[in-house]
Amino acid sequence: MKILKTLRAEKKISQEKLAEYLHISRSTLAMWETNASEPDMETIVKLANYFNVSTDYLLGNTKNLTPADNSHNNSPLSEIGSVEWFKQGLVKYGIVKAGEDLTDAQLQFLLENVSLIAEQLKNKQFNNNDK
Repeated sequence: MKILKTLRAEKKISQEKLAEYLHISRSTLAMWETNASEPDMETIVKLANYFNVSTDYLLGNTKNLTPADNSHNNSPLSEIGSVEWFKQGLVKYGIVKAGEDLTDAQLQFLLENVSLIAEQLKNKQFNNNDK
């Protein structure tokens, strides 16, 4: 998966950072990048989500970065709302760079606003008069 090295370079992500994200060794990632071995399908999906590309693109089956139908953001319903899904959204919308953590101020802001939204949804659920 030589494309992996290209994607990593474009995002300015070190092998160490990406390996840490994937919970693998740096040498395993290096072997993937030189086609000495390949990741399993679960990891390919995780890589595709991380770099916001299709699995077909990673596997060299297409030159299109994303699949034709991107209406569900390539996230299975079981992943929507997960921490990884949330982190990918933060990267996708440019709030943080891939592999970086939120600052304390950013985290506090998000938590305050998520709490506000949750409270509004809770009130809307029980007071459904705002149609």
